[in-house]
Amino acid sequence: MNIFLKIVGYLLGVVVLFFGILYLMSRMEVTAKSWDSYEEVAKTFNAGWIPPWLPKSATNIKESHNIDSNRTWLVFNYSNENEFDSIPCVSIEKEKTVLPMVNKLQWYPDFVANIYGQLENNSSLVFFYCEEIGKISDTNRYLAIDKQQAVAYIWIP
Repeated sequence: MNIFLKIVGYLLGVVVLFFGILYLMSRMEVTAKSWDSYEEVAKTFNAGWIPPWLPKSATNIKESHNIDSNRTWLVFNYSNENEFDSIPCVSIEKEKTVLPMVNKLQWYPDFVANIYGQLENNSSLVFFYCEEIGKISDTNRYLAIDKQQAVAYIWIP
């Protein structure tokens, strides 16, 4: 009986270790960065996580993405609302936006949960669909702009 308990304990430890490693690996696939200004982030456009049409007045830029799923979250402040006039996006109703499943948010930094909450509850947001064909990959992004707070949210579901 004593050997049986040792074997069960050993197997249980292996299973816990296995799932712990899987959990840590899933967390490592999510990266997060922040930049103070457009000038700092402009060097990263080729990676595909930041859209090339990011307004030049963008500040306080925070970005997070999952390398495997390509889900991306981006939030920033802006000072020139007119910069959004020339972006490759079309206005859509909030109901036509696509958000990732809520249970996937636990993999991201806290600011992403805040973005998700804003997208769900902020009635002053204006929504856009942005189709970018021919870039590094065909990427469809969503954009939400809060003109009252001068904050913009971009995500790839």
